[in-house]
Amino acid sequence: MGWDGCDAWKKKSDVVAESLRPGRFDGLVVIASQTTRSGLWMVMENPSTGLRAIFFDLIEKQNGRYYVKGMAESECPYYFDCPQNLVDMVPPRADKAFMFSARWRAMRAEHLDMLKEEAAAELAFESRS
Repeated sequence: MGWDGCDAWKKKSDVVAESLRPGRFDGLVVIASQTTRSGLWMVMENPSTGLRAIFFDLIEKQNGRYYVKGMAESECPYYFDCPQNLVDMVPPRADKAFMFSARWRAMRAEHLDMLKEEAAAELAFESRS
């Protein structure tokens, strides 16, 4: 999937509003969302089955214009700042369509552990100074 852009998007909140527009995702409903530095994380639910999935809209600004690229957890995006409360809302799935979800979740956990270790090391260094 490529990048989408729109001249009407003047700030990140414009992109977020478009991403959360009702009816954008055929048959799915956004039940929770949160913006992060890299973009917009969403928990989607299929109202007829109750199944949930995590989706991510990467939002970037280039040459004064905003662009968005949508990805699903099942595509194993290399972005790991999805808030834990959203991850907790979506049980892991074992079906073939979501075979990369477990990999993404493991990579996300490793990334968070690395950030915690870096922060602890920085704090320890600062306390010695």
